[in-house]
Amino acid sequence: MTILIFFHVLAMFIAFALTTGTGIFMAQTLETEDVNVVRTATRVNRRLGMIGGISLLIGLILGFAIAGEAGFSMTSTWLIVTYVCVVILLVLAFGVLMPYIARLSAAAEASGQQASPELRALLANPIPRTAGPLAGLMWITIIAMMVLKP
Repeated sequence: MTILIFFHVLAMFIAFALTTGTGIFMAQTLETEDVNVVRTATRVNRRLGMIGGISLLIGLILGFAIAGEAGFSMTSTWLIVTYVCVVILLVLAFGVLMPYIARLSAAAEASGQQASPELRALLANPIPRTAGPLAGLMWITIIAMMVLKP
């Protein structure tokens, strides 16, 4: 079981780094409003985000297996809080952030050397600027639940 815990934690660290970590970097690079930077950053973010998402799914599967094997009640408060945070995280990722990055990438590719009005509007969109930090808070809560098990 120790090896499963190791791989669960490893998968989740990779997922965090390649989703939230790249998201933080992405938010900083978008501040430049440089079309070439946006093009490159969105390409890299989409690739790393995909790996992070796969790692997250692996980590979730391992987490369920470990909780069941360890005899934890699947309705423990700390696990329910974790489930809710994971659902919110997935909704933010698949419903807000990934579609935003895809639209941003398309707008950057369609722009010339200067940002098009569509790209400027996407860069000014406050929703992803809120969704990103909210996703970060979900990760922090998930980590706290895993460590503290209140």
